[in-house]
Amino acid sequence: MNDDKINTVIDFTNQVTQHMRDKFQNPDAQLAWDVLDFRKTLTHESDRAAALMSAAYLDEQLKTLLNRKLVDDAKVKERILGTSGAIDSFSSRIDLAYLLGLIPKNFRDDLELIRRIRNEFAHTAQKMDFETDAIKSRCFLLKSAFGTENMDAHQKFLRTSIVIATKLTNFIIDNNAIEAMLDYDDSVSLKGLSLIDEFVKENFDIDMAELRGYGTQAVDD
Repeated sequence: MNDDKINTVIDFTNQVTQHMRDKFQNPDAQLAWDVLDFRKTLTHESDRAAALMSAAYLDEQLKTLLNRKLVDDAKVKERILGTSGAIDSFSSRIDLAYLLGLIPKNFRDDLELIRRIRNEFAHTAQKMDFETDAIKSRCFLLKSAFGTENMDAHQKFLRTSIVIATKLTNFIIDNNAIEAMLDYDDSVSLKGLSLIDEFVKENFDIDMAELRGYGTQAVDD
């Protein structure tokens, strides 16, 4: 295919994408467009930038997934998921999402590998790429993406990151928040207590309410 045809295809693809963006403008649709942007940007980044960008993007997706799934209490969720919250790290979000059944185990394992690869790049100023032994060995442990057997470490990392990002977007869209439990009504227990009080009073002439310091008026009313 010559350059003119390639440019025509690219231009057509961009026009279709823009048309779809204009047509579907809602939060869930935006999540899908974000994945497309992530994919396009990721493929042009340096090895170090790709590792850092992938981890940051997937971390933010996990935060969104947890935020979407947990009980709708913004104040408490901010205290848990926000900056300096109990679940404010990539590692803790990976584990919590897995333990809540929001992601499968192979995603949990691969996200942990991506986190470790991110750390390898982030914690040194020395030259490093996906052919560096510590990075390469971890990339070849990634297993969520199909058809990566013959890919090199860089390709395998990109493919796995994109597959997980795409599927996490689906999980976010498909998940509804857990319903908050209704407040516990302890007056129910007073019904049984009232029966016990009556039995003790009739058979032993002992006023249990007086001994306890409170009665069962809530039931009687």
